[in-house]
Amino acid sequence: MNVITDKPHSCVEEMHKLALRDFSLHLAMTELQIYKERQKWRDECKMTAYFQSTPEKAAFSRLMYVAARVNHLYTISEISSELSISRQTLSKVTDDCCAAGWIVWQKVHGNSYKYKASEELCQSIEAYADYSSDMFQQGSVHASEAFLGMLKRRKPDWHRKISEQELQLAGGR
Repeated sequence: MNVITDKPHSCVEEMHKLALRDFSLHLAMTELQIYKERQKWRDECKMTAYFQSTPEKAAFSRLMYVAARVNHLYTISEISSELSISRQTLSKVTDDCCAAGWIVWQKVHGNSYKYKASEELCQSIEAYADYSSDMFQQGSVHASEAFLGMLKRRKPDWHRKISEQELQLAGGR
């Protein structure tokens, strides 16, 4: 058995495991740092406290941001379908957010409205994206992710047997 041609990438599998562990560690440390900052933001900002109070409200804020930035407003039924949140819950959330000025509405017909984020909510989400980008760039999480991604892109080749021709081209014989 020729280890080079019969099991060409067994060490790459081990590298993948180690890269995944390294990325997971750096990601967890970064997310813990973000979590601690979020606690402070909740105390300081009513909007952050509201949208971070449940995963559903956080997802709702992101959907409203997308609606504003691509100029595609959503009805309560569309939001309900997209996020799997009841229309009753969304009626309360949209009422709260409209009253606070965090989302804006456009009347479609009759009692039907479409919604998107206000500029205030958009700016808040963009400030958070900027902060998150800085957090991921500061530590090793970005480099760990890039290395892991490179290994994953090569994964289809790991178990492929190397041909004699490829070995010769690589200078192996």
